[in-house]
Amino acid sequence: MGHRDILIVDDEISLLVLLERIITERTPYSVMTTASSIEAAKEVEERDFELLITDLKMPNLDGLDLLQRVKQLKKDMEVIIITAFGSAEVAVEAMKQGAYDYITKPFRKEQILITIDRAMRWRRLKSSVAELERRIFGQPYESALDSFRAEYAHRAVARYAGDLQLAARATGLSRDTLLAYCGLQPDLSHHS
Repeated sequence: MGHRDILIVDDEISLLVLLERIITERTPYSVMTTASSIEAAKEVEERDFELLITDLKMPNLDGLDLLQRVKQLKKDMEVIIITAFGSAEVAVEAMKQGAYDYITKPFRKEQILITIDRAMRWRRLKSSVAELERRIFGQPYESALDSFRAEYAHRAVARYAGDLQLAARATGLSRDTLLAYCGLQPDLSHHS
């Protein structure tokens, strides 16, 4: 089972080609395309995707049907629905069912790129929060506290690009404490 970042499904081949070109030329994401909603549903079951971009009106499964299947199988996968048949009712229904966003055709290249970027950032933020919750709440309090301290120190040091003095000043923790929480040994020559 391979990993792709984005799955695009639309029965209009020219739109598939256009979206694939826009995304692969202007983003770091890998793309898989299909003109069949049935094949898209199968791909979602077999592979890991971060984002599905789907047309609303298609033969067999429409975009809302595909959205329902995705949310049953992969709750963390984001879905963007694209359609030429825009209506407030359909947009509201798509959002109620868990779509990240709803875009009407014709759309500008920048609009789809911004929407993809926001959806991917949102997915990664949710994933990061879920991982942090798993690490903190999946263990006894003292262990969770240690995990939190280590995560806090790592992120503080990373935020200041490894500059321990800036990280220490910003967090109120000593340089040695940050090093200890990061699992590193303090530099003893620093104290002389």
